[in-house]
Amino acid sequence: MSSSDAAELRKHTAAMAALFQSRVSSFKNRADLTPLVKRLNKSAAVTTATETWGEGDWECVGIDGSMDFDERMQMILFYVSGTGYRCPLTVSRSDVTVGLRKLQRDQNLSVTAAVPIWVEDAAALSRQRLGETEFDFNYSMQGIPYALMLMAELNLARAAAKEESTKLVFLDRPLSSTFPSILNDLRMLLRLRSSSLLGIATPKGQVTKLDLQLGAVLGSGQRYLPARGQHLVARAIRELMSGEKTRGQLASALGLDRDGFDNLVKRLARFDQLEDGMLLDHCDLTSIMIRDGVKDYWERLVNVTQQVLDKVFYTRGEHPLLMGEDKWLTVLDLNAINLFLLLMLLDVAINGNKTIVGIAKDTTATDLTRAVFPYLTWRGDLKTDKPLPRVRNDRAFLAILSATNNREVEPPWRFIAYDSCFTTLMDNNDPEIPLRAARKVVASEQLFVRTYFQLRSFKTDSAMRSPVFLCDRPFCLKLDHKSIREFDVLERAHSQRLDPFFEDGDFSELDNLILYLLSLSDNPEVIEAFGHNQLLYLADKAVKLRVKSMRSTLRGVADLELSSLARRERIFTILSRHRDMRADSELRRTRFARNA
Repeated sequence: MSSSDAAELRKHTAAMAALFQSRVSSFKNRADLTPLVKRLNKSAAVTTATETWGEGDWECVGIDGSMDFDERMQMILFYVSGTGYRCPLTVSRSDVTVGLRKLQRDQNLSVTAAVPIWVEDAAALSRQRLGETEFDFNYSMQGIPYALMLMAELNLARAAAKEESTKLVFLDRPLSSTFPSILNDLRMLLRLRSSSLLGIATPKGQVTKLDLQLGAVLGSGQRYLPARGQHLVARAIRELMSGEKTRGQLASALGLDRDGFDNLVKRLARFDQLEDGMLLDHCDLTSIMIRDGVKDYWERLVNVTQQVLDKVFYTRGEHPLLMGEDKWLTVLDLNAINLFLLLMLLDVAINGNKTIVGIAKDTTATDLTRAVFPYLTWRGDLKTDKPLPRVRNDRAFLAILSATNNREVEPPWRFIAYDSCFTTLMDNNDPEIPLRAARKVVASEQLFVRTYFQLRSFKTDSAMRSPVFLCDRPFCLKLDHKSIREFDVLERAHSQRLDPFFEDGDFSELDNLILYLLSLSDNPEVIEAFGHNQLLYLADKAVKLRVKSMRSTLRGVADLELSSLARRERIFTILSRHRDMRADSELRRTRFARNA
């Protein structure tokens, strides 16, 4: 590199450093922002634990998964592993303790899958065209093992949460970000109007497209559904699940006037038409009623979910993704099952008083500057005569705020908790309607609650701290009802009423308890677990080692099978990539030269 290039690079780097320094300086002495950070209240956390779980000896579990894939002679080999670590969780009226010294891997919470696929079939499974370059090919292949890994994690989390002794489950992924991603895949599957899940027999009949549609919009029927916009038809169908309704009864239950109800009836008829008339028994001038058997949709979906889990992880001797001759479970099918699994996990958490916590180590979320701060300003809870620092990334924003105001912000702390629907909102710059949909529609509220946390600082320098992480959990009406806010947002150019969770003047007991449990669950002696979570750290190490072992072992098994096929059919150059053949030749040449 020439001296002029080095000089230019140094000048540009200095300019970037100066820009960053100015942004860091804008965080200093921000008494207007530091009140948004909540310190841990230990006594309140202990009280919440005893009231939520009761005194006793319980357990907490950490679940993680890993994946990899390999290409051997025109065949893709997918490797997936998931496992769980558990330790004692003791709750008394005086304290809550997490027994990390008794932490151990639970062999019952462990699944693996090794899936071979011909490259020619991989395009059908991934539901997209395979890239021509190696980069594009690798990118398109990521979806299959990722869906299987997610399935392993959600399956193990649900199994752990169903155990009576388990009260707390940590997942190494954010629930609120996972949900919309797999929901979009299920919606894409419905638009394609074809799926290998359709027609699978269950005790309540065969799975239909209507079942998948109802699973997407209703879940099990327990989740909150607002009577607005895209959610209105689903809310109406849920009301009809309890039996025939007169037009007046349904309109009253949904809070609709005559014009609004007439529009709903048209939308219901359209929905029924798209589902081949399988939804409505009748919809006339007096009453509306759904067909017999429709309300059993969730039982069918639960059954088919278990069938897929058994096939992928527990059945030996059959291909995990092959449902019949050339009938594959695609990425969209797998993520449809993942959505149902996640909704089942939420039901277990709410009905069994279990706490599920998702943690994200790395996130590029911009919720705070895009929606949370504008909403706080509109409410009058954020008053400042200074411009907000120009750092959009939430984790970076809070990490710099914590370091530059280390005397006012002492770990362990968390940011105010807010509804996951804020991830789909942005500033509307309107004194009457503060926020609007970032992408046409606003996600359903009262599903997940998000926050950020930081657990530790270095003893020798209080400004040096552990990373800031995102965590989220399912919305819990019993504990969260007092923090439900009502305000209008703009959706598709229309004003809509929103009822999300938002912690501002109130104090979130459940998020305070989670912060306390997180502060008891890290390992300051290991840098990777400093301020993170020891259960998830060990689970991560275990599954990565397992996948690495699977790859090295099963690659040899696959090579043995495929090599005999290549010799028998004399198709070496078809089943081997030129790059692989060249690498093998170069390796042999190098070995020969060393031995010569």
